[in-house]
Amino acid sequence: MKSASDFDRSSTETAWRPTGSLAVLKKRAQLLRSIRTFFDHTDVLEIETPTLWQGNVPDPEVTGLLLRDGQAGVEHALHLQTSPELAMKCFVAAEEVSCFQICKAFRLGERGRRHNPEFTLLEWYRVGWDSDRLITEVIALVQASARTLGVAHQPLPVNQTAYRELFQVHCSLDPARASDQEMIDCALAHGAPEVDRDGALSFLMTHQIEPTFVDQGITVVHRYPAEQAALARHIHDHDGVLVADRFEVYLGQLELANGYGELTDPDQQRARFARDHQQRDARGLPSAGSQQHLLDAMTKGLPRCSGVAMGVDRLLMALSGATDLGSVVTYR
Repeated sequence: MKSASDFDRSSTETAWRPTGSLAVLKKRAQLLRSIRTFFDHTDVLEIETPTLWQGNVPDPEVTGLLLRDGQAGVEHALHLQTSPELAMKCFVAAEEVSCFQICKAFRLGERGRRHNPEFTLLEWYRVGWDSDRLITEVIALVQASARTLGVAHQPLPVNQTAYRELFQVHCSLDPARASDQEMIDCALAHGAPEVDRDGALSFLMTHQIEPTFVDQGITVVHRYPAEQAALARHIHDHDGVLVADRFEVYLGQLELANGYGELTDPDQQRARFARDHQQRDARGLPSAGSQQHLLDAMTKGLPRCSGVAMGVDRLLMALSGATDLGSVVTYR
């Protein structure tokens, strides 16, 4: 397997050569065909939405890329999409049909063994479905992909666990009950740098919990903290605690997918976007543009639905045993 340094060749005479081997790129083509075949047997329509749009989801943890001419100000810029989520939900609101697409997405500052500023994303929405039903379909897609690539002749083991339960087992803390300081102290005790509550949750997930996930097994984490809802709706768990109807899917210790039981209330969504914009401004982050198209679509009426985004490059990494994203793409 090539090391990460093998892919940083911009100043060498071999920089024109593909970073992925021909054998792996054939697997990539096979995987893309298998994904489309999977959806061919469902009532999910393949669509295309713009790569350039008036804005992105204003998540303070994600930075997009702008395209503008020399005369226009940033308010007139077009945004390379960090995800096709905004436009796809507009389509769902307009047509009320389930849909999917495989597209390029762009996130500035994300480069490493598991990240690249440009990456391939599979995103799909199921009208009338709850998140539990969508989780079942995500698992089925991963299992089908593993069979297609000859990785597993038997179904991969699956484990589904609530976010709170994972923290109780591995960190001896319930994030729904613990104070901010208790969460921070727990993270510091496990070697975290100076963090706030959200940073503590993220650190403990990546350093204490994800390493316990079974190799070559599918792990689903669901019912995230309410403050991490993003564009997911709020629900109550079995203890009556308000949580986010959000899930993430892992293959081994590699995160593959992030999904929501979608928020359909435009007023709640507008308030969340306003809060995210304020956080971006406070951090000095670039503008995420406008989300008005989605808010208008939600005002018209977004049907009850669930949606999920899956990293295709990461799926191939996990199924091929690659340790660096550069080895599963044609060029990095």
